[in-house]
Amino acid sequence: MRIVALTISAILAICVADSAIAATKKVKAATPAQYQKCYDESVKAGALAGQSGHREYMMQCLYGIVTGRPAGQ
Repeated sequence: MRIVALTISAILAICVADSAIAATKKVKAATPAQYQKCYDESVKAGALAGQSGHREYMMQCLYGIVTGRPAGQ
């Protein structure tokens, strides 16, 4: 019975610790300057607004992980 109580306590502690660690990770919002910079880069890359790949390129740029040319090019 003690083992069951200890196991349940350990699982609860892990869940609480995981939630606390995850809560500290925050994504900061993009500023208008960052958005404009990414928009200008997408135009240079050939992904104009409304064309295939524009949204994907913008999301990658705003997160800082541009992987290459926009899709559909």
